[in-house]
Amino acid sequence: MEKEAMGGVLRNLDCVLDNPAQLRTPERLLIYTLVTAFKPRVALEIGSAEGGSALLTCAAMDDNGFGRMVCVDPEFRFSDAVWERVKHRVTRVQGFSPEALGEAARVVHPERFDFAFIDGDHTFEGVQRDIRGVLPLLADRALLLFHDSHHPPVRAGIDDIIEGGSGDLIDLGEMSVEQTMLTAQDGTEIWGGLRAARFVRGRTIAAGAATNEVCDENSRAAMNTLIRRGSEKIAELQKANESLWRDLQSMREGFDERGQRIAELESRFAESWAEWQAARKNYEAEIARLLAGFEERGARVRELEAHGAKLWDEMTQLSREFDLRGAHVRQLEEHALKIWDELKQLGREFDLRGERVKELDAELARVTAELNGGRKR
Repeated sequence: MEKEAMGGVLRNLDCVLDNPAQLRTPERLLIYTLVTAFKPRVALEIGSAEGGSALLTCAAMDDNGFGRMVCVDPEFRFSDAVWERVKHRVTRVQGFSPEALGEAARVVHPERFDFAFIDGDHTFEGVQRDIRGVLPLLADRALLLFHDSHHPPVRAGIDDIIEGGSGDLIDLGEMSVEQTMLTAQDGTEIWGGLRAARFVRGRTIAAGAATNEVCDENSRAAMNTLIRRGSEKIAELQKANESLWRDLQSMREGFDERGQRIAELESRFAESWAEWQAARKNYEAEIARLLAGFEERGARVRELEAHGAKLWDEMTQLSREFDLRGAHVRQLEEHALKIWDELKQLGREFDLRGERVKELDAELARVTAELNGGRKR
């Protein structure tokens, strides 16, 4: 079971400063403390954008220990960090208001919304569409909070609904005097502001009816009671704001000291960062130089590898040629040996024939001598 925050401790006050909402700091603080004090169980938000106001509402609900919320927007832009902080309480319904409000109501059925934050279409007609679309979904005594209530079209739209016959709404007035001046094409525009209203079912006055219409005593008593309770709630909120302001002042002193320490650390970090950046540049330059050298050496190595491969091919070719020539030389050597053997054989034969010739010569000489001797006789 969820437990309510004890003693009004604002445990999640950091969300007021660490927040992406397009709200001024007092407006953020007001939303956070208002939800903490009012303690809604089912909240509706029209216009969520980055989720800043939803973060404030959910932080207050976390302090209270209960509550859930439905956000309506045609294009949610919650960061992952914001969504992690609100997803346990928030259901997102994507679409335009008032068309998407039926789906929002189905999410919480059979309950009704007892708090509604309207920050959607900022035109006169758009504000009125949002209000008329929300009213049937509200619980009795629900609280409505309008943002940018200082913006003329928004202010006029709210005034027209409250003063023009919608008796269901009791105007609680401007809760914030903060104004934001923005430059537009037609000049300077006024934005900002938070205006509250209380919803009391069954007090609707027909459109066009006289504002001084006599009410019965019970209606008057109920109206006075509601106004008194609204005033008491405003007083409570003012006291809570004063207490919170004192807490903030105390915290601010601590923040100032921490801010000085943070400034010192940031200065040291900036120096370290500059040194690291310079070292990184030197390192990158050295790496680039080494890489360039590696590229040059790599190109030279590839040239040498190509030249070596070419030499290897030539050596392989020469080796094959040497092998072929060696085989031919061996054949020639064998042939020469064979011829040499034949020559030696012929030499021996010549020697034998020479001896035979000598013998024949000697025989011829002897015969010749005998013939010559015979003739002399």
